[in-house]
Amino acid sequence: MSRLNSIVLRLPMPPSSASLLRALALAACDASDLTTPPPTWLEEDVLALAPAMPPDLSPARLEVPLFRWLRVASALDFAGDLDGARQLLDRLETRGPDQLEHTDATALRAIICARRGRLARQIGELDAAVDWYQDGLALSGGARTDDAWGACVQGLANAAQARGDVHTAERLTRLVTLQGSRVPHYARVAAWITRTVLHRQQGRLEAATRCAWIAHDLVEEQDERRGQALVELSRLALVRGQAGAARRGCEVVLGFTRTLRVRRPARSALLAAVLVEWRRATAHPPACAQVEQAAEALLAEVVDTTDRWERLHAQLDALEALRALAQHASSSSARSIRPRCRALQRDIALTVAARAQRGEPLVWAEQRLAALTQRTRATTALAPAVGGDEAAHAFARLAALPDPVPRREEAVGA
Repeated sequence: MSRLNSIVLRLPMPPSSASLLRALALAACDASDLTTPPPTWLEEDVLALAPAMPPDLSPARLEVPLFRWLRVASALDFAGDLDGARQLLDRLETRGPDQLEHTDATALRAIICARRGRLARQIGELDAAVDWYQDGLALSGGARTDDAWGACVQGLANAAQARGDVHTAERLTRLVTLQGSRVPHYARVAAWITRTVLHRQQGRLEAATRCAWIAHDLVEEQDERRGQALVELSRLALVRGQAGAARRGCEVVLGFTRTLRVRRPARSALLAAVLVEWRRATAHPPACAQVEQAAEALLAEVVDTTDRWERLHAQLDALEALRALAQHASSSSARSIRPRCRALQRDIALTVAARAQRGEPLVWAEQRLAALTQRTRATTALAPAVGGDEAAHAFARLAALPDPVPRREEAVGA
C-alpha cells in the first residue's frame, strides 16, 4: 500500500535470530497458499524467539490459519525486526483476504491496519500511525468487542500521548476502560497503564497509583504487563520518597520479565532508587558501590541489543547517575568514575549526531545530554524526595511483594 511504502524504516539490522526468522517466515509464506497454518517448525521458532510476547500481539482467533500467520508477523515485530514484520504483513494483506469469507477478511484487514499503525508509531511516524489506526477503526465497524477496535483506540491514545495531547489520550483511554469485558483484556490493561503514565506526568500521583494497581491486578503473576505496572508503581514510589518500595518493585520485575522494553525501564528505576538511597548516606562506601553496580547492570542489559532507543535511554540514565556520584565520591573513586562518564557521553553524542545526519534529530536526547554536561545539573540530579507516613502506607503493598515464582521453561520442539 502506498502509505506504508512512504514510511522509511530507519532501523539497525535485526539480530541474527530475528533475521533468520524473517528469512524462514517469508520463504514459508511464499510457498504456502495460506489456507493452512504455518509449518510446525516455524511456529516452534516463533514461540522460542518470543516466549513473552504480549497478548495484544497474539491474535485471538488462532483457529483461522491466516491469523496464525499474523502471529508470525507479530513475533517479528516483538523481536524488533519491524521491516520483516512489514514485509510479511504485505504478503498477508495481498493474498490473505481472498482465502476468507467477507467477515473474516474484513477482520483480518482491520487487524493488519492496527499492526501497521503499531509499526509506524514505533519508528516515530505518528501521522501515518494515526491514519492506519483510523482505517482499522473504520473496518472494525465500531464493534467494540473486536480485537482491532481495542488495538486501534489504544494505539491512537499512545500516539496522542507521544504528541503531548494529554486531553485526547485521556479521553481515549477512558473510553477503553469504560467498556469493561466488551473489549479485549489486553486493551483494558494497556489503557490503565497509559492512564497511569498520564496522571503521573500531570502530577496526579494518587490517581496514577490507583490506575497502576488496577492494571497490576488485571494480569497474571508473570505477565509482562504486570512488569510494566510495577515499573510505574516504582516510579511513583520514588516521587513519593519511598526508595525502598521502588527498589523492591523493580527487583520483582527483573525476577520474571524477559522483555527488554520492560527490563530496561525496571533497571533504570532501580538505579534511580539506589541513587536516592546513596544520597541519604553519601558517606557510606557500600552505597556508592551499589550505585556503580546498578549502573553497570543497566548498561549490560542493553549491550547486545539493536534497539537504539532502549540503549540510548539506558546510557543517559547511567550517565546521569554516575555524574551525580562523581560529584560527591572520594577523589580516588571519582578518578575511576569520570573516564566512564566521558566514554558514555561520547557514545551518546555519536549516536545523536549519526541520527541527525540521517534526518532523524533526537531532540529529547540532545536536550538531556546538554543538561547532563552542565555541572549544576549533575549536582542536583535525582535529589531524594521526602516521604511521610502517608506515602509509606500507600506503597506498603509494593514494598512487601513476594519473590516471583520461577518461570517454568517450555520444551520447544519436543
